[in-house]
Amino acid sequence: MSTARNDVVFNKIHSTASSIIDKACEQQREYLEVSGKKHIREGMPNTLLSVETDLALWSPPPTGFHKVNFDGAIDMNLKIGAVGFVVSDIAGNIIFVGARRFIGMVIPLIIEALALRTSMEEVLSTGLTVVIFEGDCQVLINAINASSSNDRDVGVVLEDIFNLVSRFSEIRFQYVNHKCNWVAHLVAKRALIDDCFCRSHHFVMEWLTQVC
Repeated sequence: MSTARNDVVFNKIHSTASSIIDKACEQQREYLEVSGKKHIREGMPNTLLSVETDLALWSPPPTGFHKVNFDGAIDMNLKIGAVGFVVSDIAGNIIFVGARRFIGMVIPLIIEALALRTSMEEVLSTGLTVVIFEGDCQVLINAINASSSNDRDVGVVLEDIFNLVSRFSEIRFQYVNHKCNWVAHLVAKRALIDDCFCRSHHFVMEWLTQVC
């Protein structure tokens, strides 16, 4: 993947979401064929196997919009929460990514809300204001679309989110199956184990290109 990585670093050429999926699935198929372990495909808890059958459901944003997929992850042992997000354009090009850690924050709904708030803040910093935010926590998406929540713990973060909404020209929030949100999930999981990972958007993009 060094060529793809160099394209990102030196030529500003970013892989499309569909090409990342194709590469990941092809590498997985090649590994299974070489190792002679095709039988492990059934029941195997492997992200890439889910990608092959379910990620085709991910759809690019409509004309005029960018799409932001966001997700959170938690390590209960280390008491760390982390978030990741991926911004795609109408052609499916991944144009911006990011991650952040939250020490001591391990409540799932709050981490998901922090993932959304973080992605909104970061996207606004790029100048994008016509955006669809897509996440796999239906409780959160429902609360945002209803502009209310009965969860006291997440209330403060939701208030921040509602305040950020006014800074977008047009904004939508929609739920998506977690299997269609896997790239954002990968970014969040990586952030759990690597603090340096969260310090540079460029580093996150380079890493994503390598693993996919």
